[in-house]
Amino acid sequence: MAGGFFIMKKSITCFILLFFLMSGAFCEKLGIVLTPSVSVDLSKNGEYIFSTSGRRLYSYLEWNAQPLIQVGFETSIIYKYLNISFGNNFAIPGDFGQMFDSDWNSYSVKTTYSIHKNNASCNYNLYTILGFSIPVKKFKIIPEIGLFYYYDYFHAHDGYGWYGGEAYSLNGEDNSWDSIYARKATKLYPVDLTRKTFDVLMGLKLSYSPIQKLSFTIGSYIVFFSYVHSYDYHYAKTDSSNDFSIIEIQNAFFSRFKEAVNISYAINNKYAINLAASYLFGDVIQGELYDGDELTTQKSGSDIYDFSISLSLSIFL
Repeated sequence: MAGGFFIMKKSITCFILLFFLMSGAFCEKLGIVLTPSVSVDLSKNGEYIFSTSGRRLYSYLEWNAQPLIQVGFETSIIYKYLNISFGNNFAIPGDFGQMFDSDWNSYSVKTTYSIHKNNASCNYNLYTILGFSIPVKKFKIIPEIGLFYYYDYFHAHDGYGWYGGEAYSLNGEDNSWDSIYARKATKLYPVDLTRKTFDVLMGLKLSYSPIQKLSFTIGSYIVFFSYVHSYDYHYAKTDSSNDFSIIEIQNAFFSRFKEAVNISYAINNKYAINLAASYLFGDVIQGELYDGDELTTQKSGSDIYDFSISLSLSIFL
């Protein structure tokens, strides 16, 4: 946990130092671009609990947010070949998608499966990207480095499911969730997930302008470092003390990737309209699992699959 925070702070410090080293050149005239946007986001956030060895899966919660409607705003500062952007996206709250909860016993039999409505009431991201543009005829090669912070809060509610474990089954034995002995529950208590993710991203963009007003850009990135902190809270009856929570912490290098494409058309020298799409994906990251505040010997895990398509208007000041 401490190692993850150290790397995260070191990355932020390096980025800030680089920005201030650049700022000496910013005494000349700058180009400033303001870009409001609206986007549709389809994401799947995986939450895992593994055995101590990390090889056997005991629990998997799949939080689907499909779709999230987001509004965003980006400010870009351009000086010659340098470009630094600051942006954010905020999702409109509401019920979007479903959460699926599965549990396995020690013999790898899936004993529990439930389905819940998924409410996304507070979901946003903040980012800063630094790029350097290298023009080559009608092309531009643009190396980039970015810092991204994602905050997601999901509330699973109005759930139903099937319980085949010996504590719930009709025959008092462990059964598969789809067994005739599994007990169906028509009203399950809510589950909350609060997830904070910090990513350091590096990559390369290639931009091509066949004519003066039109440009096509593709980008390929690797997430150099990821830090994920999740807080999972399970509710029980309002008159009981059976609520419980777990904390999951993971960090990893080179475990996630991002692909992006953008089409931009300049209406005039003041405005341009942009259509963009991106896909973020990667492996399961394993890390620590806390039962309340107590560290356990089991492993936790997380992953993310996110597809976004956006429409934006660039305003050149």
